[in-house]
Amino acid sequence: MKNLKSIIATIIILFSISCSNSQNFKSVEVAAFKATLDKTINAQLIDVRTADEFNGGHIDKAKNIDWNGNDFDAQATSLDKTKPIFVYCLSGGRSKKAAAKLIELGFKEVIELNDGYLAWSKANPQSNTTWTGMTKEEYAKLLTSDKIVVIDFYAQWCAPCKKMAPYLEKMNTELASTVTIH
Repeated sequence: MKNLKSIIATIIILFSISCSNSQNFKSVEVAAFKATLDKTINAQLIDVRTADEFNGGHIDKAKNIDWNGNDFDAQATSLDKTKPIFVYCLSGGRSKKAAAKLIELGFKEVIELNDGYLAWSKANPQSNTTWTGMTKEEYAKLLTSDKIVVIDFYAQWCAPCKKMAPYLEKMNTELASTVTIH
């Protein structure tokens, strides 16, 4: 029994060490990200969101390499592995995965923007941002409908959104007389 406890304790310690060492990149807040980015000459800055998200607003001088695209590795390896690389997405999920992948690909210094472009936009309101989506007037018009209204909050990169799309299309077709899907 004592040996079993020792083995379990050893496994837990090894597991926690391996997990804590798995992140070899720096994840920093907006102020530190901006300060380091500003002082880095010819900084390599990549936005790992979709092209549509990127076109809706991005950090100046960022290069768009879609994390969910088919050629992320190929595009990333065209960058200089010896220079720092700055990476961000919308809220931090994709950029953390991309940062880990960049380390795996041999990049020496990877700096990831914690909380992503949402945090950047909040701290830098002059950022190049274009609003896309439903306006207040469109929303108000939907509320006056005599049909049931379903509003789909969709993101190009969202896997659950993609899975839901065929069902919403089917509902839109089969229930067109009683339901409005927007």
